[in-house]
Amino acid sequence: MRRLAQLTLALSLSACAQSALPPPATTLTPSSAAGPTSAAQEPHVANVLRGLRPFVEITGRPPVRWTIEERMAHHHVPGVSIAVIEGGRIAWARGFGVKTAGSADPKDAVTPDTLFQVGSVSKPVTATAMLRLVERGTLELDTDVNRYLKTWKVPENEHTTKEKVTLRRLASAARAGEAAHAHVGEGKTIPGGWNVYPEMAPAGLWTTPSDLARLAIAIADAHAGRSKVLLSQATAEQMLTPRSRRPSS
Repeated sequence: MRRLAQLTLALSLSACAQSALPPPATTLTPSSAAGPTSAAQEPHVANVLRGLRPFVEITGRPPVRWTIEERMAHHHVPGVSIAVIEGGRIAWARGFGVKTAGSADPKDAVTPDTLFQVGSVSKPVTATAMLRLVERGTLELDTDVNRYLKTWKVPENEHTTKEKVTLRRLASAARAGEAAHAHVGEGKTIPGGWNVYPEMAPAGLWTTPSDLARLAIAIADAHAGRSKVLLSQATAEQMLTPRSRRPSS
């Protein structure tokens, strides 16, 4: 499973998973979360919204900075929602752009409450729910999952004869009107509006960056021993400890 820093970053920023038409040429008006940002927060907000930078900067060259609108246009993202964690709490959250590419309807604006289909970010959420059941004694991490499966079983094969499929292994193998639509690279909305995943647990979650940020904060608090509301410290440590993906010989 991913370390906490990676988890927090992944959970704090959600956007359309598929590329789409560029956002409108006009300046995007952000939709703020409940409660205005304070004057002291504005420089920090500006750093995020107008100070985006590349992964690599070359010494001796002028620094490169982009606005969020420029990055959205570059990546063909019609709408994005952001939640920023600072000091163990959500400092601010805002939405930009629209839920459907090409829309000019003000009601289609992305807000902090807009739901996004977060794809594989579903995995740590599912893992957290699974670990709560482990703590209650309903499930065991290292038990053959066939013990729990009812209508279907993992078929026996050359690999399962050596090591059974367990919840620990599965969790370690992770590589509507208020919802944003999904888009393909050609700039068209996916027929039906959204992807439909048969694998609901690893890919089917709909949520907001703020809710994902709250989850990340709760996991961080559990890991640090500050709270046991979501998970115990020992379980959170297991969740955030990297596991080898290679089966033992």
